[in-house]
Amino acid sequence: MINGVGLGHVYRELPIMKSLAKRHKITTSAFGNALGVLEDNGYPDSYKLEPFGDVIAHSAKVNVRLSLIENMKRLSPKLVKKTSDVISDCRPEVVVVDGYLLGLFAAKMHGKKTVNVANCTKLWYVFPMINKIVERGSDVFSSGIIDSSDLVLVPDFAPPFAFSNDNIDYFGASKKFHFVGPTALVKEKKKGRRPLVSAGGSSTQHRNFDDVIGVLDRMGYNPIVADGSLEDEEIHDAIARAPFSVMHGGHTTITSSISANTPVIPIPVKGYTERLNNALGAERAGCGVVLDPEFFSRDAAKIALEKIRTHHVRENTAIFSRAAHAMHGHLRAAELIEGLEKSNKRSIKIL
Repeated sequence: MINGVGLGHVYRELPIMKSLAKRHKITTSAFGNALGVLEDNGYPDSYKLEPFGDVIAHSAKVNVRLSLIENMKRLSPKLVKKTSDVISDCRPEVVVVDGYLLGLFAAKMHGKKTVNVANCTKLWYVFPMINKIVERGSDVFSSGIIDSSDLVLVPDFAPPFAFSNDNIDYFGASKKFHFVGPTALVKEKKKGRRPLVSAGGSSTQHRNFDDVIGVLDRMGYNPIVADGSLEDEEIHDAIARAPFSVMHGGHTTITSSISANTPVIPIPVKGYTERLNNALGAERAGCGVVLDPEFFSRDAAKIALEKIRTHHVRENTAIFSRAAHAMHGHLRAAELIEGLEKSNKRSIKIL
């Protein structure tokens, strides 16, 4: 069950699904643009989930109040029933959830084994802290998610090197967690002069990316813009050849870029703590530079580019790129999912 807000969730699941499909029947479900990606990759009969978990942003800042109100409107018995009906209809042995958290609770209601693929396990990390009541309520829900998960797979490097380290709370169940390594891997190609600019596929990108593109054009870079019009192979090729990637701070885009030995310049929207933590994690690892969307300028861009050209950043990015490919995250994730259901039958169904 894949969250369709943006495309990071579905892109990091595809390599895992490809590995599992060699031995098991895979049934897929998602919403939004993720459904199209699944169809393009051989899953035209995916179940359509009801949208849930969107983040609303205006300009360069997350609107916390509207995001919470919108998702509370969608959270209803009808939504839970529709999620449960998907599981009833396809009858999987294992339910794998990436971002569509209602699926974990529905799966447990049906007595199914559950796998939670996540780079953020404390929900209020998505937003700045509003007040203690919201924080505590969020922690109760987050803890329930971990309780409902038989396995938690984090598509990241092992701590202390995980880019998403600041987004992870174990809620007393650290043995459930497995840092398998990045799963959406891209092989490096000869670097050119065309950086990738990706604002993501969700509604949380900000208008400052138009400024970014203009600044890079004037600096002679001719960026490739991932605006939803590029095919999967085109995006991977752009990442592989890019001298650097500019993005919104999404975890999959960051780890895919690093796997291709491409340093990153994340510009996460204000108030989106999860993305900011991803970005700062990559910066702490010496693989990029985080810029502030409200104060983006040509001067800031020039300093960032000077920093990522340094030997220090190039060397660190190369180290993490080699580590990403050596970890074989998609294969490790598939092994752990298979180990959850120890039957030797080839008819094991994984949703």
